[in-house]
Amino acid sequence: MPYIALAKIGGILLLAAAIFSAGYASSWKTAQVEIGRLQGSIDVANAQSARVLADATAKVNESTKTQLITAEKLQVQHDEATKVNNSLKSELANARLQYRSANKSRSGCTVPDASDTTENPGNDETGFFVDPTQLSEEFDRLIQEKAPIADQIDADRHFILQWLNSLPPEIVHE
Repeated sequence: MPYIALAKIGGILLLAAAIFSAGYASSWKTAQVEIGRLQGSIDVANAQSARVLADATAKVNESTKTQLITAEKLQVQHDEATKVNNSLKSELANARLQYRSANKSRSGCTVPDASDTTENPGNDETGFFVDPTQLSEEFDRLIQEKAPIADQIDADRHFILQWLNSLPPEIVHE
C-alpha cells in the first residue's frame, strides 16, 4: 500500500506539473502575441511620428528661408532709409549754414547781451536763454561734416546749451 499511496502522490504531482506546464506555455504564447501586438502599435506610432516630424521640419525650413529673405529685404530697406536720412541731415545742415550765413549780423560765436534776454530767460520754448541760431558758422560746418552722426552731435549741442544756461547770466555776459 505504501506503493499505491506513493503512486497516487506521484500522479498528483505529475498532473500538477502538467497543468503548470500547460498554463506556463499558454501564458508565454499569450505574452508573445501581446508583445507582438504592442510592438506593432509602437512601430505604427513611430512611423506616424516620423511623418509628423518630417512635415514639421519641412515647415520650419521653409519658414526659415522666408524669414531670411524678409530679413535681407528689411536690411536693404534699412540701408536705403539710412542713406536717405543721412542725405536729409546733410541737406538740413547745409540749409542751416546758408540761413545763418545770410542772416548773420555778428561774426564768431556770440552770446546775447543781458539786454537781449527776457527777465525770466528760461521761459522760452527751448528753455534756453542762449539762442541756438547765434552759434558760429564753424559749429554749422562741424554739423555738416558729421551728418552721419548728427544725432549724437545734436545731443552734445543740447548738453552744451544746457551747460551755458546753467551758468549765471552775469558770468556769461562778461
